[in-house]
Amino acid sequence: MKGDWMKDSRLVNLKTRNPIMDVARNLDFTLRGYDGNTKAARCFNNHEDKNPSLVFMPEVNRFECKSCGVKGDVIELIQKVKKLDFKGAVSWLDPTYFDQSQSIDPIEYLRKQRGINKATQEKFKLRCEPKRIVIPLPTGEKYRWLSGNTRYSQKKGTSGCLYKTADAGDFVIMAEGELDALKLWQETGYPTWTGTAGVGAFKKEWLSDLKGIKKIYLAFDADEAGDKAATELARKIGGDKCYRLKPSKGKDWTDFFVKHGKIKDDFNELLKKAELIEQVQHNEVKVSWPEPLNERAFYGIAGEFVRAIEPHSEADPVALLVNFLAAFGSVIGDKPNFNVEADKHPRRLFVVLVGKTS
Repeated sequence: MKGDWMKDSRLVNLKTRNPIMDVARNLDFTLRGYDGNTKAARCFNNHEDKNPSLVFMPEVNRFECKSCGVKGDVIELIQKVKKLDFKGAVSWLDPTYFDQSQSIDPIEYLRKQRGINKATQEKFKLRCEPKRIVIPLPTGEKYRWLSGNTRYSQKKGTSGCLYKTADAGDFVIMAEGELDALKLWQETGYPTWTGTAGVGAFKKEWLSDLKGIKKIYLAFDADEAGDKAATELARKIGGDKCYRLKPSKGKDWTDFFVKHGKIKDDFNELLKKAELIEQVQHNEVKVSWPEPLNERAFYGIAGEFVRAIEPHSEADPVALLVNFLAAFGSVIGDKPNFNVEADKHPRRLFVVLVGKTS
């Protein structure tokens, strides 16, 4: 049964959307520096170690305990920590995964999953319709879909704009989306805004709305994408008044308030510790490392080979994969090829593996 799910492109997408570091934090692991981009924590098997031995590897989106040898991907991590079966672990990541034909109840989604109460819903005129939440915008309407593969869309004719929960005073909080902005405003009462089309589409004319504001807190998700978005927006606004603000627990503010039960006092402590974007960048140690391989790279026979060999090898899955592909190309020779203009290209690969040895 599990093998069938592994071939599902939706499952691959689910894993890709949930980096191992974020899942580990949501499972309340305390992460410490290990080597390069990797982090380590105490193993869930509770064996005695002088140092944390459970290593999280963002490059391949997997984990491995260097003491007891347990290893796997994000779903297997959830299975072992939460003591769930495969279906339960997938549902923990996405409650709608196994039932795309029917959506969850919109009211239940707002109340239980997003923690948005009736008063907030009524104030901002959120409408619960079959399979979606309707979010009124100054320029039209945006939809949060609760079934199918599309998460967000907007009504025809709706253009991007600044979505504001309240007028700004000396400071404003910029959130990653409308529902996060509403949750932050609901829990704190602080003015929280968001660009409805994302940071990449943040328009120059919106900058006039931010003039005169002394502090702008960029409260994006606590992941690499959130950090990149904060840096990009700070460049557009001006880093001299932009502060990086991210949840200390969970990936986003819904996790912070709903899953981890944090309150306004906890948020205020984070406000006090927020650093200027310029200072954050100065303090960061820049590590050059390739982006993690997408799970699609492990498609087909090559991927099956890697997953079969991996439990019995200390080699990195990427090394197993590229060596398998290089060996395959060498075995079949030059005859099978494909053309690029007038040139014939055989299936040969020339591979160089670089990394620390044991």
